[in-house]
Amino acid sequence: MGSEADGRVRLAGRTLSLAALRGHAADYATVFARAKAEVGHAQCLCRTPALRLVIRCSRAGRYHLAGWPGEGERHEADCAFHKLAPGLSGRDTYSTEAIRESDSGISIRFDAALARKLSEPEPAKASAEQREGRARRTVGLLGLLHWLWEESQLTAWHPRWRRRNWWICHSRLRQQVTGCSINQEDLGDAMYVVPPFRREASARNAAAFETFRARLGRQGDTERRGLILGEIKDVNPTQYGVRYTLAHQRGALFATAALDERIRRPYRPAFSQATAELEARRIGLFLVELSPKGYLTVVDMAAMLVSRLYIPADSTPATKSSWPTPSPTTAGPTSSPSDTTEPMRFFPISSSPTPSRPTT
Repeated sequence: MGSEADGRVRLAGRTLSLAALRGHAADYATVFARAKAEVGHAQCLCRTPALRLVIRCSRAGRYHLAGWPGEGERHEADCAFHKLAPGLSGRDTYSTEAIRESDSGISIRFDAALARKLSEPEPAKASAEQREGRARRTVGLLGLLHWLWEESQLTAWHPRWRRRNWWICHSRLRQQVTGCSINQEDLGDAMYVVPPFRREASARNAAAFETFRARLGRQGDTERRGLILGEIKDVNPTQYGVRYTLAHQRGALFATAALDERIRRPYRPAFSQATAELEARRIGLFLVELSPKGYLTVVDMAAMLVSRLYIPADSTPATKSSWPTPSPTTAGPTSSPSDTTEPMRFFPISSSPTPSRPTT
């Protein structure tokens, strides 16, 4: 990524750059296969002795590495495989039914239907007691958004890191999505993470979005929905409700005025006027479906307030006070917390805010 630490791993006796393995996984397919068959795992070299890494292979035959279950907190703080302890991240509020991790990947039990029979009523949502209990059996939109940010290390800032932009966020999020399933669907297919705009990649990105869009809508007696994750650029009124415009993305998402009003109540910081004044950003995770006229309509959404470096904050004042500001003369932020060797963390997975329509 250029701005953040590039780790090294050992795979089948070879020491390789993690960035190379992630960026050119197909070129190392035989090395992955050999390591998986002969050793059973790879090794992260962020510490001595080296720590085990899981070797996973997607349904499409693409290999990738993941942290060994339960060992994420043992990695160095700036390692790509470092994870917070479950008690610090909020992960322990979910049962193993909600988020199940194994050698084959991560399975997420989402609380909303991504495919539903039109002849059947909308599935009942979890009660408040189920959502707030210590062992939630499903993950909602807000919980999924927090989990993605946490697992992608986007809740942290380390003194060595110089910058963070949407290109870095997108790369990390896409890497995290690899090998994950949601309601027994490949998360990479069910969720579209808006890519950073680049003129040379515009045709490829447009084709990827159309592939995602083609999965939605009515197919026989089944209504298929999808997830879109991106930065909210503007929210403007329309004749029938509101239009959400996402950064880096052509087109828009549409919602009724009633839905927009309901969403704004639990996510006031993300939709306040102060966000523009403080140069804060808003991240949205949208559950969408295709209207009969071909528009992408919002069924539900979760919003998260972040700083200009995409570090989450739970209020607009916090976005200003917690922003690490990159220094032109040092490798890390200039604010006082950056003088430490540990990363700054602002917003681990939590259960609040809790919208009237459950998203966690």
